Amino acid sequence: MITAALPYSNLTWFGAVAEVREGKMPMMPEQLPNYCREFVQICLQKNPLNRPTASQLLHHPFIACANTNVPHSRRR
Repeated sequence: MITAALPYSNLTWFGAVAEVREGKMPMMPEQLPNYCREFVQICLQKNPLNRPTASQLLHHPFIACANTNVPHSRRR
């Protein structure tokens, strides 16, 4: 969603599965800020024990710098 392109789109389905299995990260544009690139990389850790918790992700600079003035929808 960040790049508006599918990851591994240049590969076959089997090729994409092999990349994921081998832990190879999809290419990200160089113009992405480092904090954005880091956020994606930590979310895509193969070993679940190495992934941050939801609480930790909420405090990551990529999320923390998001505009907090966005109105929230209300349930009725």
